[in-house]
Amino acid sequence: MKNLFIGIDFAAKKFDVAVIYAEGLQEQAPAEYNQFENTDEGFKAFVSWVKKNSHKTKAQDWLFCGEDTGDYCRRLCNFLCRKEYDMWLENPKCIKDSGGLRRAKSDKMDARAIAEYAMRNYDRARLYKEPPKILSDLRELFQYRQWLVRDKVANTLRWKIKKENLEKSSATGFVVRKNQETIKHYEKQIKQVDDKIQKLIKSDEKLLATYKILKSVKGIGPVNICCLIVYTENFTKYDYDPRKIACQCGIAPFGQESGTSVHVSPHVHYMANKTIKALLTQAALAAVRFNPLISRYYNRLIDAGKIHPVALNNVKNKLIHIMTAMVKNGTEFDENYEAKRKTRTALNAESSTVSTNGKGIYTPAEQPTDAVSQLPELPIDGASQLPENSNQDTQMHNDSPQESMATGHAHIPLKGSESCRPIEKSHIPI
Repeated sequence: MKNLFIGIDFAAKKFDVAVIYAEGLQEQAPAEYNQFENTDEGFKAFVSWVKKNSHKTKAQDWLFCGEDTGDYCRRLCNFLCRKEYDMWLENPKCIKDSGGLRRAKSDKMDARAIAEYAMRNYDRARLYKEPPKILSDLRELFQYRQWLVRDKVANTLRWKIKKENLEKSSATGFVVRKNQETIKHYEKQIKQVDDKIQKLIKSDEKLLATYKILKSVKGIGPVNICCLIVYTENFTKYDYDPRKIACQCGIAPFGQESGTSVHVSPHVHYMANKTIKALLTQAALAAVRFNPLISRYYNRLIDAGKIHPVALNNVKNKLIHIMTAMVKNGTEFDENYEAKRKTRTALNAESSTVSTNGKGIYTPAEQPTDAVSQLPELPIDGASQLPENSNQDTQMHNDSPQESMATGHAHIPLKGSESCRPIEKSHIPI
């Protein structure tokens, strides 16, 4: 049972701390407050100060709690994790919604609110675990690549419009040449980052295995794979649960009902990781064109009367279920899975028939021994249990989500699908 609750309000250069000593839900002493620098020396001073104000409690009875603010909180969380202290990183919205009505705000009050949240909800705490270094490095490379792509797209669009409206002159020519050099520089840097990412993935057996498995799905390219590995921590962050991953990606629909007046049909929520959602949208568009299994699934939804955004959102959900099951079971994508499953089902139904031995006792029929009945189970089962109603109209580019957003066109990337041929009949608007 926890007795000492330490609330931490993170910031760029410092962090505020509040310590509450409690038995159950009753505070046994006035709360203590302090502020420390966001450095290694500040971390050591912080731990020493907590020990002095621990009311003689043991370290295993302490619970550190803070808001997940990204890079600001990583250093201190890793420091506490290495010292084997219990650290809980919680969603900031959860803490904010639990605080009730507040008219004033300060760093000291926020630290106090975080400590109170930990005291009242410590039984639901999910302790922080330091991610492997290779995943941290991969995350930094991927985020840097996203920044480069965004800047490249911004320069391309800005000067494309400006060049069309400027009169020709020596100054105009100079600006255009320099802008072209800048764009080429961005392209060179992106290529270098891509090469670095590939080397990093190949240096780790688990990441390489995941990469090869996901690469077997037509429509899923290197950028999609890197994004999923980074934000799901190689699918282990959500315990290989496709529903949780779909919720994180913003493709799981939620409805609202209350009494007789509130009846909102299920639709996707705005709280989501927009980076994964954008790249997954482009992957779904490519899969509908080049993946026969996904194309048939999409066309079935369209024939059933679903509009394109709803059908595309279901395709994204389908892809998440398929990829999660593949990684969990260590199997690659099989386009003939449906035919094999139907054959297995028919043979299993035939083998489950019973015959009587004349004494009123039924015995199972002889099991089939042909090769088809020995096919291994594939990990896509249950992926088609998707919501009927949803709403999704995001169209992004696999390498450059911002480019598609700016131009308003849905470019279908061919990355990761060079060996694929487009499906002949498809309802997808092009």
